[in-house]
Amino acid sequence: TIPPKAATNFAEAALLSDPIKAQWKHQYQFNNCDPGMVHVPTLVVVGDQDPYAPLHVQQELFVNLGRGNDRTLSILSDADHAV
Repeated sequence: TIPPKAATNFAEAALLSDPIKAQWKHQYQFNNCDPGMVHVPTLVVVGDQDPYAPLHVQQELFVNLGRGNDRTLSILSDADHAV
């Protein structure tokens, strides 16, 4: 588990670095994202025990990322959504 202070620090840093500042209120809204529009080098890090974003969903996202850029899929064993 991640200590609460570390989780808060991570969330604050992630929000500061987000250039789009998407306002998602419901989980289904993530399905509206088009991975084909991503045209920058991308690292997708996945925990194989993630109950919120199952491995097969993340693999589908990865294969549909925009072509022509560096992209890496990293699957961490025995890791959940906090990865």
